[in-house]
Amino acid sequence: MTRQLLPLPSRITILFRSRGGALFILALAAAAMSALEWRAGNFEGTTARVVVVMGVPLVLTTVGANLRKGVALLWVQKPVDPVRFHLARFAEGALASVVLSVVVVSIFIAVALGSGWKPVTHPLRPVVIDALLAFVMASVGFGFCATLPRGGKLAALALVGVTVVREAFVLPDPSAMDWLRSPLVDMMLFPLTPLIELRATEGMELESLLGPLAWVLCYAAAWVGVGALGIRRAFSRGAWVRLA
Repeated sequence: MTRQLLPLPSRITILFRSRGGALFILALAAAAMSALEWRAGNFEGTTARVVVVMGVPLVLTTVGANLRKGVALLWVQKPVDPVRFHLARFAEGALASVVLSVVVVSIFIAVALGSGWKPVTHPLRPVVIDALLAFVMASVGFGFCATLPRGGKLAALALVGVTVVREAFVLPDPSAMDWLRSPLVDMMLFPLTPLIELRATEGMELESLLGPLAWVLCYAAAWVGVGALGIRRAFSRGAWVRLA
């Protein structure tokens, strides 16, 4: 008998319902952050928006929970490729993350404009960059959660934290830690600098955008590949038995 999946809107609705508690907590955190920022005169709500665009993808990343709770046991008995199945789930979660992030960021910008905020660039530009940031975060979360089902989301947050610390931390002797600025480390850490460049570029010149945009997209694709390899490894050699 041929079985059909539920329509995409229904699957997205089920995904939101299954993560309702975590999304509610995230909404409270973002509201508290925005209230503090508005009280301080920062109507753009930068910190609150970062909390949303980085928190929502991690909340909607489900592959780690699925593997850890033994969902893998069901699929070894069915003619379904687990990598394709979880990649499809990732695509749905990434789509939901981007759409929700765009909606929330647009609300923040509308409120900021109504409060007298004067943006330096086009007010919709942050929406595009934050949507890209949400997609990259979803990819990183997918890669980590597929490889480390029991601590993948914390590892993804740790990667972002290490990146922020490296960019913000200034040493008395910078040459003593040159390895932190090596190309290999840049490839591994979160692409914070390219995203900042995309946000700061004036006039949306194509030549100035292609380099950072290509780097960000390749970084996201690499983490999706890591996730696919992690899922394949989890379903080979009986590794899924130890995850359940």
